Amino acid sequence: ALDELDSLGCAHHAVINVTGDGPETVLMRGRQPGPRLHKVRERADAQGVTINALVISGAAPELGRYYAGKVITGADAFVMEVADYADFATALKKKLIREIAPVMI
Repeated sequence: ALDELDSLGCAHHAVINVTGDGPETVLMRGRQPGPRLHKVRERADAQGVTINALVISGAAPELGRYYAGKVITGADAFVMEVADYADFATALKKKLIREIAPVMI
C-alpha cells in the first residue's frame, strides 16, 4: 500500500476507500507483515491523500469511533456506518456519490 501511494500521479483529488467490520488486521506478505495502518495513514496524510471508510458495525458498536480516530485522514475525510451487511450496497453507493459530487458552497 505504501508504494501505491507514490504512483498516484497527478490526480485532482486522491482518495483511498477502506471498508471493514473490525479493527486493524496485520496481513502477512510472504513471511513479512504488511505495512501497519498508522504508517499508511501517516504517509497518506503527508501526501494529501484522503482516506474514507465504510464501517459495518453490527457486532462492534464502537467501530465507527475506532475508524474515525485511527483510520480516516484528510480535510474532508469521513466514516459512513451501517449496522449490517444487508445495508452495505446502499451505503456504498451513497459513499461514492458523496466522494465524487461537486462541493456546493
